[in-house]
Amino acid sequence: MFGQPTTIVIFGATGDLTRRTLIPALFQLACKGRLPDPLRIVGFGRRDYSDDRFREFMGEGVQEFGQLAGRTGEWDTFARSISYFQGDLETPANINSS
Repeated sequence: MFGQPTTIVIFGATGDLTRRTLIPALFQLACKGRLPDPLRIVGFGRRDYSDDRFREFMGEGVQEFGQLAGRTGEWDTFARSISYFQGDLETPANINSS
């Protein structure tokens, strides 16, 4: 499993579940070396965010809700694996272009 590229896709990624639970939990696992490398996390949501704004929004969630909030160096490394695509699942063109 390790050494194989792994992608995690989160639909509805700008929601509360992702910010409060999913990203903080994934960050904690990454800090403990329990995630595959290389890892890519792709958020898909309706809000008009850039990759950087989405990372910032998720970082705020880690700071507020995560157990490893003070690990800014690790967060910077982890955040580079996160990207964001804006779209609506009800629109087939959004799904096919992502």
